[in-house]
Amino acid sequence: MTALSAPSAQHSRGRLAGAARTPIVVLDLETTGFTPLDRITEISIISLDPHTLETVEEYDTLVNPQRDISAEVSAVHGLTASILEAAPTFAEILPAVAKRLNGSYIVAHNAPFDCRFLSQEIEKANGSFDEGEPICTFQLTKLALAKACIEHDIQLEQAHRSLEDARATVVLLRELLEQGKVDIESEHSTARCRFSSNDVVIRTLRREATELGGNTTRTIKSPWQDPLMDYRYAVNVALDDNYISIDERVELDQLAHILGLSEKEVQEQHEVLFKRALEATGRDGHISEAEDNYLMQLAEALDIDYETQFTPQDHTVQLMSGMSVCFTGSGGAMKPREAMVQIAESRRLVVRSGVSQKLDMLIAADTSSFSTKTRKAREYGITVISAFDFLSLVSD
Repeated sequence: MTALSAPSAQHSRGRLAGAARTPIVVLDLETTGFTPLDRITEISIISLDPHTLETVEEYDTLVNPQRDISAEVSAVHGLTASILEAAPTFAEILPAVAKRLNGSYIVAHNAPFDCRFLSQEIEKANGSFDEGEPICTFQLTKLALAKACIEHDIQLEQAHRSLEDARATVVLLRELLEQGKVDIESEHSTARCRFSSNDVVIRTLRREATELGGNTTRTIKSPWQDPLMDYRYAVNVALDDNYISIDERVELDQLAHILGLSEKEVQEQHEVLFKRALEATGRDGHISEAEDNYLMQLAEALDIDYETQFTPQDHTVQLMSGMSVCFTGSGGAMKPREAMVQIAESRRLVVRSGVSQKLDMLIAADTSSFSTKTRKAREYGITVISAFDFLSLVSD
């Protein structure tokens, strides 16, 4: 991957001299789509040292969008309802996001898109957001990120992964500064981001283990400057892979000592983090087998007692003539609606367009779906089965 040489770094420092104490953050998002009704599914914020443009911190988390994701969009970024169901909502991460964005220069590839989604989410969470005048590397290059990376010989291994895209944008920013195409102080201004909630519980859920974990000593640079929140922040970094290694435990013990925390306070922070994870997985009134496995691993890592709450689905589910069914979602085993309706009616099932308390069964492309139909079915205690299981039943 392209990196700045010493002369280039010096050149960039000169261009940032007037903004030497103003933070710079590089942002990237993944979403459920492109409309005002769509939501954020993943966010990465990389904080840079304004003197050297070196990475100071990487904040990265999946986000539960609280709405369904189409198969077409999932195919782009690889995020599905089952991956996102245990993630924090945007309202939960807003304090962490606001802490990093407020008073910072925002950099993004297609900044208008990212800032529009941020504004929508922050307003939904009763916060306020003014992006200022962000630096948009897309407007500067006139190229999609993948093509801009090729043009500037920048490595981009996995496009549409927010952390990978943000890292590539960091390198692209350095290149553009070196070439004199960005004048941050004269042409741009900082963002303002506020939130009203005092409920600050730092919890993240990353889609896969990254180099964020295994280096908890970097959390001394936590933006909170509060012993309890700083420690929770450190634990989240260590839990990058939902596991705390021996070396990470030693580092966390050392950090707790530096922060002056007692064993009781440390355990209380572990319990706070686990409680929020438990609340998140149970948000839809259902804990899946994947969520239960996640909670068991998390409980073991945090030294917390946890008894399984997963109830295996009753495999004696039968389809009987006259039963009412409804379909939701797309992708996976779910065929086009017309085909699913035809299959259902061929078995003398009654197909409904919506979910009511009189419905017998909901058939979902993904049983972890955030769709309104799935939520209602859970509330009414209606059986929810996957399209795969439904097709297996009708083929018997």
